[in-house]
Amino acid sequence: MDMALDYSYNYDSILILSDSKSVLQGLNSNNAKIMSNPILLDIKRKYQIYIKNNPEASLEMIWVPGHCGIEGHYNLSESLAKINVVDSPNCQCGQANENLNH
Repeated sequence: MDMALDYSYNYDSILILSDSKSVLQGLNSNNAKIMSNPILLDIKRKYQIYIKNNPEASLEMIWVPGHCGIEGHYNLSESLAKINVVDSPNCQCGQANENLNH
């Protein structure tokens, strides 16, 4: 989601699909534990900047379950890990799963 938001500033209609339910829930939370996560804070900051700078824009984030039969979903992150684009095939951002609460 972080990378998707980086590319969103040039568009007025955005749909982000993510298998990270915890990040999507965290964006709507003010829980202190959740808000102490620097990755989530950065995503939330980018989201707020996008909405502020594009008040007429449509930005929708939808959760899709991981490994639900979408061809290439798992293979992409696994392939990126093999060529060292990400550290772990389990999380595309390279962070340990427990650090992201998912």
